[in-house]
Amino acid sequence: MEPNSPEAPVPRTAVSDHGRLFRAERDQHITECHTHIAASLGALGDQQWAGPDSVRVPLAARMHSPVRDRRDLRRALLAAILGSEPEPQGIHLVHGMPGCGKTAVALTVFDEAVGGHGITGLWVNASSTTSFRAGMLAVATDRGASQDEVDAARAGRRPAADLVWHYLDRSAERWLLVLDNADEPAIFQEPGWLRSSPRGTVLVTTRHGTAPLWHGAASHPLGVLDVSDAVEVLLDFQVGDTDLAALGQLAHSLGCHPLALMLAGTYLGQQVLEPVTVHDYLQRLRHDPGTVLDLGAEPGERNLRRLISSTWQLSLDALHRQGLPETTTVLRLLSCYAPDPLPVGLLAPPRLDATALAQADPALTGDRANAAVMGLKSQSLISLQDVPGDSGRPTVRTVQAHALLLDTVAARIPLDQRATSCSPPRPNFSRGSWPRATTSTSTARACACSLHMRRHCCGAPPARAAGQWRPR
Repeated sequence: MEPNSPEAPVPRTAVSDHGRLFRAERDQHITECHTHIAASLGALGDQQWAGPDSVRVPLAARMHSPVRDRRDLRRALLAAILGSEPEPQGIHLVHGMPGCGKTAVALTVFDEAVGGHGITGLWVNASSTTSFRAGMLAVATDRGASQDEVDAARAGRRPAADLVWHYLDRSAERWLLVLDNADEPAIFQEPGWLRSSPRGTVLVTTRHGTAPLWHGAASHPLGVLDVSDAVEVLLDFQVGDTDLAALGQLAHSLGCHPLALMLAGTYLGQQVLEPVTVHDYLQRLRHDPGTVLDLGAEPGERNLRRLISSTWQLSLDALHRQGLPETTTVLRLLSCYAPDPLPVGLLAPPRLDATALAQADPALTGDRANAAVMGLKSQSLISLQDVPGDSGRPTVRTVQAHALLLDTVAARIPLDQRATSCSPPRPNFSRGSWPRATTSTSTARACACSLHMRRHCCGAPPARAAGQWRPR
């Protein structure tokens, strides 16, 4: 076959990098094509390894209200940071549910140590592998590492963690290193990233307080505020209503949750054209607390951790990535009950398998229930506690979630999932085996009457004070 005949096959050729492709037709015309791949790959690499703008300035939004309460914790952390000799535990873990103020505590302690005592403050966003490693390498640079050393660590030519800690251990100044939002401990799983040092203190904030990785760290659990401190937070925002009784009712309705208090206070304090009373605001909370509270966020707020409607979802998304999608269904089920402690027996596999929850989306079967419950506990979305029984009865293991979390979840159950998600497991306990109240007389009533569930398909969940029992 002649090379220039119509039947001649057209050769297929591929090029890469700076290769050239020549095509000739009847030995008369040459077309030259150039590809330049190296430059574009280099640009992508620069973006991938772009470090933070600063490790000396906290990568967290400044608070509109001073930190209330937490006084003992702040004193303990500051004493560890300022100690002339390092404490046996040079790593401190502040952990708790989403929005409880972990970053706010770290920010306050950071400012006190740096501004008041001359400590070198270093702040790293540990919410993802990319931000954590980029931040830690920036810390190495801050402490004296050369650009060649950092580039070698990025390229894998030398151990990155060893480089960072080499310079931290040899720092001339004492330092405080905050690893903020370390909610996925898998980020630290490679050996060597989390260490203690004679030259400084490591402060970790996380929702995941039970990970084996934290073994040996000083643990500081963080809960919600006291009512008096919660009212002070609302007053900080000049809400326009100085009726302490009304503000106390609002604080109770929000479960004294710090993020919710901040959002509510911001909204009420900014209504200039048409002021909203606390009573009116409480009425609005009845229908969709997440949406109403988020009205207090900054316009265009993109930090999902500062929005009530999404801060819980971040934890559920992390659990989904760990292969536990059933945690969403367990929370939806719990949101159908009163917020007081419920016996864990309600979630026993035989009882769950007798419901329609296997047809829920995501499906929940008895053999996956225990893993789902422990997953929720690992992200501080629920707590497990032993409640004393009546006279002569053993203690009862119970599960409990924050009231605001339950209301937010309940309001957002998809319409086609409400009947299935609230399919009630039927307990088989005698009335005498229900736990008696420990903090209020409502606890026993919540457990004994927990089957009087309010179906969410019949309406939105009404607001109620934290700890107050009502059928859901």
